[in-house]
Parts: sequence; structure tokens; C-alpha cells
Amino acid sequence: MSYLGRRGASAALTSADIPNDSITAAKIVDGAVTSDLVYLENATTTQNLSGTYSTERMYLNDSYTLTGDVTITGHLALGTIADADVVITQDSTERTITGSGTLESGDLLHRPDTSDLTGMTGELGSAVTGSPNLNLGNATFPAGHVIHMKHKQYAGTTASMTSGTVDTMVEITLTSAEYVGGSKIYVWAEYGLRYTGWGGRMRLIRSAPGSDVILSDNTNSIAAVANADNNANGCLIGENVITAGDADHRFVVQCVHTAGTQYYNGGGSTAGKFNITAMVVV
Repeated sequence: MSYLGRRGASAALTSADIPNDSITAAKIVDGAVTSDLVYLENATTTQNLSGTYSTERMYLNDSYTLTGDVTITGHLALGTIADADVVITQDSTERTITGSGTLESGDLLHRPDTSDLTGMTGELGSAVTGSPNLNLGNATFPAGHVIHMKHKQYAGTTASMTSGTVDTMVEITLTSAEYVGGSKIYVWAEYGLRYTGWGGRMRLIRSAPGSDVILSDNTNSIAAVANADNNANGCLIGENVITAGDADHRFVVQCVHTAGTQYYNGGGSTAGKFNITAMVVV
């Protein structure tokens, strides 16, 4: 710098003489920053917040105060190393925080590895899994929610009867691990029946636990023709409410004899595959 006459007085260089963002890492001598200076520390004074934050910025402070309206268009993180909540207050004037960006706050380190969700509430994301599987026995589901479905298929194998009531091969069992107390089980079953004489009928029952409970009885579903060979395919739909503490539930299609000879599990034109499906709804 040129001058006329005597040189001006010298002055110490201060941070005010250095423009922001003018010093790069290449200008710092290797080893100038020693290991005892490389650490993060909470500022002991309050961090004032005001103006627009358009970049990604994180503060570590014991407390934060709004000294003006804040607009966030970038990502502003307000953290603390202390085991405490981050509290944002305002000065004596009512302040606002607006913007299209992201504001996050929280402690930096004290996030325990929580393996026990007892006492916690909220919603688990769809990607949450467990090994072994998550135990949702005490979980609450929305009304009408299907929590389990089970299906079986059988190839028709003809069997016959001339009296009484027999279980067909079309059956399905739900174990106590496949439902929750208070839920409903809806069962849909196909059947095949051929008979001679005055006909017969099929019904859907719950055979366990306890004594048989008839869920659906097609007493008028098959039109009998005297002294003729009759074939019928059909379906049965039943509903059963489960109480807490129940054991395994078995559902089966029964053949009830009326007269003559009845062929169940398929026979004649009723031969084929028969399906039974159980659906647990809360």
C-alpha cells in the first residue's frame, strides 16, 4: 500500500478485519489446532435466536431465547449435551417461529437403547420387526381390524353314513396364540353332499373348547327328492366370539343324517376341493 509522507501507525489485526468465510482449511497450518481444543461444549450463556436461518446449523447451549421473530428455511438444530430438555423462551416481546424449513431440538447424547416398551404409547412404524416376533397380545387394534387369517383346502374323498352325525374332513383349528380375548372369528366353509332317499343337511360347529356350538345349520338348503340320487354343493358362514383365556378353537363341517344314505367329503358330481377359512377380527 502506497502512502505520502510518514507511514501511518500500525494496528493489531482483529477478527473484525477478516471477512466472513474468507479463511479455508488450506490456510490453517497443520498441527495448529491441538487435540485439547477439539471438543464440543455447551455454551454457558443463553443463545439468542433471531432472523432467518437458511442453512444447516446446530447450536449446543444450556438455554435458548427468542430475541426477535425467527424464520427457518434451512435446518436448525437446537441441542444440549446436558441430560435435560431443550427449553426455548422469548424475551419480553411476543415472538414467532415460521418458515418452510426444519426445526429440531433435543439432547445430543442421552438417548438410551430402549429394549422395553412397557408404559410407552404411540404408533409403531410398519418397518418395526422383532426377533423373536413382537408380542402384541396386549395391543389395541382399531375396531373391525383383521389380526389373523387361516385357510385350509381338502381334496374330496367320499365317505358315507346311514345314521347319526359325523364330522367331515373340512375342519380348521385356531390356537390361543392366533387370537386375542374379545375378538370374533368368522368362518367360511365349502361342502359337498350326495344322498339318496329323503336327503340330509350340513352344518358348521365349534367343536372345541367345551361342547359343540352350532354356528350355521343349513336345515333348508338342500331340497330333498324322494327316492332319488341328489347332489349338492354349498357354503356355511358362522361367527364365534372368543373370551379371554379360551383354549384352542376347532371348527368343523358336520353331516347330519336325515334318511337314506348320505355321501359326504365329496361324491358323484360334488367331488372336488373344499375350502375352509377362519378370520379373526377385533
